[in-house]
Amino acid sequence: MGTKMVTSGTEKTCILIDDDEDDHCFFTAALKGQSIKIHCTHYLKPREAMEKISQHRGTQPACIFIDLNMPQLTGLECLRILKETPALSDIPIIIYSTSSNPNDIETCKRLGATDYLIKPHSIDALTSSLSAFF
Repeated sequence: MGTKMVTSGTEKTCILIDDDEDDHCFFTAALKGQSIKIHCTHYLKPREAMEKISQHRGTQPACIFIDLNMPQLTGLECLRILKETPALSDIPIIIYSTSSNPNDIETCKRLGATDYLIKPHSIDALTSSLSAFF
């Protein structure tokens, strides 16, 4: 687990696509525990995220974290869309899920996910896990 994401400058950016507001708060708190400043854009609605990300013309994020189990579009569908879009296909994508099912992990990696992070139960554990990516 944990491929360091390379970006220029002292501030890194990431995107979190997760339909659970509590998970957004948890993720933000864990990012504050990192040794560098990280700006994170959060999306609760996967379709909105796919539209916004595909329309964005500025600097690409260092990485995108995607929940696996969401309504409208699943994490696998988001992963496919991003990997099939040439301008976005090189962005590292980490599936961020409560599922520890080996089939889910294998499928995500086969479809191009850079890594798979099982959602920890504490902010300290998530802070530690996220340090591998930043």
